[in-house]
Amino acid sequence: MNRRNLVASFLLIVLGIVSLLLFQSLYTAEAAGGEKILVLVASRPIERGKPIVDTMITTREVPQAYVEDRAIKDAERTKVLGFPANNDIQEKQTLMWSDVATSAEDRRDLSSLIQPGNRAISVLLNKTETSIALMKPGDYVDLISVLPMGDAYSSTFTYGSVVLFQRVLVLACGGAQAQTAPKVTHLQDPAAARFMWVGNSFFYYNNGMPALVQNLVRGAPAADQRPYQATMVTMGGSGFDWHDMESYFRPGRVGAYTFDAGNNIVFNRANKVYDTVVMMDCSQCPIHPTLSRVFTEYARTNSETARRHGAEPVFFMSWAYSDKPGMTAQLAEAYTVAANDNNALVIPAGLAFARVVAERPDLQLYQPDRRHPTLAGSYLAASTSYAALYGRSPEENSYIAGLDADTARTLRRAAWQTVQAYQGKPTN
Repeated sequence: MNRRNLVASFLLIVLGIVSLLLFQSLYTAEAAGGEKILVLVASRPIERGKPIVDTMITTREVPQAYVEDRAIKDAERTKVLGFPANNDIQEKQTLMWSDVATSAEDRRDLSSLIQPGNRAISVLLNKTETSIALMKPGDYVDLISVLPMGDAYSSTFTYGSVVLFQRVLVLACGGAQAQTAPKVTHLQDPAAARFMWVGNSFFYYNNGMPALVQNLVRGAPAADQRPYQATMVTMGGSGFDWHDMESYFRPGRVGAYTFDAGNNIVFNRANKVYDTVVMMDCSQCPIHPTLSRVFTEYARTNSETARRHGAEPVFFMSWAYSDKPGMTAQLAEAYTVAANDNNALVIPAGLAFARVVAERPDLQLYQPDRRHPTLAGSYLAASTSYAALYGRSPEENSYIAGLDADTARTLRRAAWQTVQAYQGKPTN
């Protein structure tokens, strides 16, 4: 009897020890993050756009609990070989699916990076903020808003910080841009010299866009000098559908005569008054829930009318309101798609505004109404027009429109960089 009890006690002790060891093992594994998973890491720096080859990557063991859904596992190695990197990848950095362009078609969109059940939002950041230089796709950030606290007329009025979102995944960093790439990057007729500007008050502010462009043409270096003649047809608040484009080409009507430098009337030839028509819709119409359809319809109709009379259509991309920066990317996309549909060039003035607002917020581009341009704003738009229409940099231009030289130089450089970036060309 004693022997039987002794054996039973021994077995219980052994079972207890085994159970303890098993529990300890499971606890240790759970505390360590679970089973080790092999993920791909860069064995050396990989530049953006470079095809990923086997010699560029190696593996690292990572506990399962710490493996992100976007991490590329070793078992998936063959799925990324040969595809270009979307971003610059540092040595020893874990490869994420957001780092690899696995589509053969360059769609320039981010929808494929959004995990099911999640949504993406855009957040405007000032490029002068030091934090933007530290961020890159794949980072996690917290979004914090600084809000007024208390009665604005009270002595206790102050500002406080409120956390809006935590652990937000950064999909992309960069300036506002159209998702669709422009098909046309230069005028079909490089010798175009007679322009008609059809639009609204955005054109006629500050002595008119045509006059500013004309002065930039005159202020260009000797090698870039060219003839330029322009007429402006504008109505305040007007959209594409307000303008009877056909009537503007009737002989003896719009553009039948102009004023020369001595304020003398000069009668123009009646056979072909214009070779280029620059058109702008109302400032909201291309992205308005109701009027966007009108924008699309009249972009086509007015382009066809211009071509029927031997003139090339050009679309002028307007800018966002100063208090609605989200309009920038929407307008950029709308104008680019419309221009592509009609085989037309785009002047990306709106993107130039966004660039300067981000890089030089001290420069005032807007009137107090938050939408019309100051002289600096009109000068920036004119410089962008010059760069897009002629494919020439305005950086060395001598015309400064009454602005201080440094400001004018900054705006001309921003205009050139914007046009080059929008057209997918290298910027210096």
